[in-house]
Formats: sequence, C-alpha cells, structure tokens
Amino acid sequence: MTATALRVLLGALAAVAIAAGAVALRTDDRCAAAKDALSAARGGDMVAAATRVADRCGDPRDRARADLQLIANDRRADAVALARRMVRDNPEDYVGWVAVYRLTGSRAAFQRARELNPRGVQR
Repeated sequence: MTATALRVLLGALAAVAIAAGAVALRTDDRCAAAKDALSAARGGDMVAAATRVADRCGDPRDRARADLQLIANDRRADAVALARRMVRDNPEDYVGWVAVYRLTGSRAAFQRARELNPRGVQR
C-alpha cells in the first residue's frame, strides 16, 4: 500500500512540475513578444507597447529597456510614469530607483538606490 501511495504522490508532483514549466514558458514567450512589439512600435503605439512589457515581463531590466525606448522617442512623461511604476511594483530593486533618479533628479530616489546597491549606483 505504501508503494502505491508513493507512486501516486510522485506522479502528482511530476504533473505539478510539468504544469509549472509550461506556465513559465508561456510567460517567457509573452514577454519576448511584448519586447519585440516594443522594438517595432512607433508614435502613440509606443506607450501601449511599453506598458505591455511592464505587464508581461518580471525582470526590471526589461522595464528599464522599455523606459529607455520611451525616452529615445521623446515620451519623457510616460518614461517617468513607467519608472515610478517600477518602484511601486518592485520597491526592493534598485533599477527602478535609478530610473526615477535619472529622470526626475530625486535625491530620495538616488539614496534608496544606493541603499539597495551601493556598488552599482554611481553619481
């Protein structure tokens, strides 16, 4: 009886692992598609594309890339809004704080970024 229960338990764990892997792959594919769309976006579509990157990509570096794309296309106010969202969504990640500092000049944002990563944040 214990061998059967162990087999059932292992089968259930394997099913959970497969499902988790499938979800992770889907999430990664959605993020990659959003980044591709951002690279191709022009004009008013750029803000929507940057928002999709922020929604679909968990890595703050992806959001920073979207922020840079907005800045490069003269969408500074939208870049500031995205940087503030980065800080709100991931307050313990220094990348968002650096973005807020660089875009707004906020000394508080600079200090927070230095607290989180003293070696990675330069004046």
